[in-house]
Amino acid sequence: MSDRDTAVFKNEDSGEITTASEDLAIGILDSSKGFPNTDLNLLTKKIEKSKKSKKRRLIAVAFVLVAAFGYLMYQGLTNSIQYFKTVDQAVADRSSLGTSTFRVEGMVVDGSIRRDGVQTLFSISANGVTLPIVDSGSPPSLFQQGIPVVLVGHFDSGSGPGGTSLTFETNQIMVKHSNVYIAEHPNRVKAQNGTSR
Repeated sequence: MSDRDTAVFKNEDSGEITTASEDLAIGILDSSKGFPNTDLNLLTKKIEKSKKSKKRRLIAVAFVLVAAFGYLMYQGLTNSIQYFKTVDQAVADRSSLGTSTFRVEGMVVDGSIRRDGVQTLFSISANGVTLPIVDSGSPPSLFQQGIPVVLVGHFDSGSGPGGTSLTFETNQIMVKHSNVYIAEHPNRVKAQNGTSR
């Protein structure tokens, strides 16, 4: 075998020098022929492993994003489907409601509206039960005494049932137009004189 038909290989770990025929040398350099422990085979394996690792990371990221999106959708739907209770129902269910956010409906008690700094204090009533309200938001322009309203908020924390006090904190007042509201919810809210509205 002549010098041009042979190739010289040096093992970097042991320093051992070996020779191989030109055909064998081409085969060693060609990873597709499956020669074990060649530099190209190791490189190919590393590339394949890297691709698999990237694929696994992408799948994990996709899973986390889908889970986060699902959680946000669930939160959005449950918040948008918030039910509301009349004042008497809310007070009766105070221990189970605790300080969780819900909607309460009632009639603004005549003469109860007053300002205290940045807060608006008033009371609402339904079916003979009155609830004091602390509003930290800005009441709408149609807000006044003697009209039905729905408030979004929660009972203030305290020593009462469910760890609450009998004060309802809100920052969102929804004024219902009387005719439309009463048509949609007949007999739901009673006026202070006892008549159904």
